[in-house]
Amino acid sequence: MQTAWPSAARPSSIRTPPMAAARSRLRIRPFGLADAPAVEPWLAAPGLQVPPGPRGRGWAARVVAAANSAAIVAEIDGRPVGFLRLSIGPDDVGELTLAVAPAARRRGVGSRLLAAAIDKARGRGLRALDAAVDAANTPALAFFAAHGFEAQRSVGGHDLLRRLVHDAADAEPLDIG
Repeated sequence: MQTAWPSAARPSSIRTPPMAAARSRLRIRPFGLADAPAVEPWLAAPGLQVPPGPRGRGWAARVVAAANSAAIVAEIDGRPVGFLRLSIGPDDVGELTLAVAPAARRRGVGSRLLAAAIDKARGRGLRALDAAVDAANTPALAFFAAHGFEAQRSVGGHDLLRRLVHDAADAEPLDIG
């Protein structure tokens, strides 16, 4: 027989860590226009900004309407805490935009969004995922490296990172020598 521990009375050795609790309440769903006001401030980070003026207006409507992309939101307790856009190019490579609310960083939100994007990419038969990251954004570079992305080249202050996503991407290379 298992005993249910009331949260306050649960021994500290078996309390749910705050990060695990947040992950357990995390839900991934499609991005909608109503999410734009919450997401837009996160896109103010270097390399992610919504263009100013007329080019920037209507960005969310363009994301929702684009036939070659998919966008998702991570939410905790009904509040958006992360955003990911996967844009699919004609070369069977997806380009990622990933942003997490500052208060939700280092809680597994980005990892969950990226896992969903990798699943989507594999389902669509994509070869790889690319992310262009501001070269000074050390936390983002470390995040993508920890998730199997490798630097390809640097252009205009951004590092282009790539991760293979086809089914054999994680397999050991064959020795044909």
